[in-house]
Amino acid sequence: MRIDDIRVYPIKSCGGISLTEATLDARGLEHDRRFMVVDEHDRFVTLRTEPTLPAVELAIDAEHYRVRFPGGRELQLPVDPSGAGRRRVRVWDDDVEADEIVAASEAFSDYLHRRIRLVHLPTDVVRPVNPKRARPGDEVSFADAYPLLLMSRSSVSDLSVRVGREMDMRRFRPNLVLADSPAYEEDFFARVRIGDLTFRGPKACSRCVATTIDPITGTKSVEPLRTLAGYRRAHGEVFLGMNLIHDGPGTLRVGSAVTVTERHAERAFGEAPASSG
Repeated sequence: MRIDDIRVYPIKSCGGISLTEATLDARGLEHDRRFMVVDEHDRFVTLRTEPTLPAVELAIDAEHYRVRFPGGRELQLPVDPSGAGRRRVRVWDDDVEADEIVAASEAFSDYLHRRIRLVHLPTDVVRPVNPKRARPGDEVSFADAYPLLLMSRSSVSDLSVRVGREMDMRRFRPNLVLADSPAYEEDFFARVRIGDLTFRGPKACSRCVATTIDPITGTKSVEPLRTLAGYRRAHGEVFLGMNLIHDGPGTLRVGSAVTVTERHAERAFGEAPASSG
C-alpha cells in the first residue's frame, strides 16, 4: 500500500490543492483548514448549506493563496495573515478564537449573497481533538473532528460500481489517498506507519449530505449516501474512510509506503449511543 495523493483544503469547504509532499504540524497538514467561512452569528458555514463553496478554487503561490471564484473574481490571501481582531466563532460544538480577514469577507459575502466573514485560526490558538478518542495535546484545525482523513481508491471504486456511476474522490474531501489496498481495508487501521511517521485510526469517518453534492456543479442527489446506507450503516450513520491522528510532526510524501502496525478487531464504526433508559 502507498500514498497516491495528498490534498489540503486551506479554506474549509472550498476547493482543494493536490500536493506531492506536505508538512505535518501540531494541527495536521500545513495549509489544511486554517481558514473558515462563518455567518452573521459567527457559526461555521460549509458546503452542506452552501453547495457552491467547493467551486471556489485555491492555489498556493509563494506566501499567498490565490483564491478564484466562479466568474473570474480573484484575491490573494496571505498564508499567515494579520486579522482585524479576534472573534469567538463556533465549529460544531467548539468555540474558538479566530481572526477575521476583512477583504476576503467582502468577497465571500458577494459570492454567497449574504453577510459572511472569513476567519483564520491563529497559530497561538489551540483547538483540542475530542478527548474521548485522542490523547492530551492532540490538536485539530477547522476540520470537522480529526486532523486527517484517509480514503482508498479501491473503496471509492467499489462504491462507484455499486452506485452505477463514477464517484469523484473530491466528494469525500480526503487528505490522504491510498492506493494498492483492498477495498475498505482502511476500516481496520488502528495504527499505521506512513514513511517514517506514525498515526492512530480512532474511528471510521461518518458521512453526511456533503458527499451527495457534485464538487464541480454544486448539484445534489441521493447518492452515494443511499447506496452506502445499504451496506455501510451502523448506529444510525454511514461510514467511509478512516480518520487519523498523527503522533508527531514530519513530512508526508506521495509514494510513501503505508504499513499497518495494529488492526482494529472489527470495522471501526464507532459505538452505539448510550441507552436513554
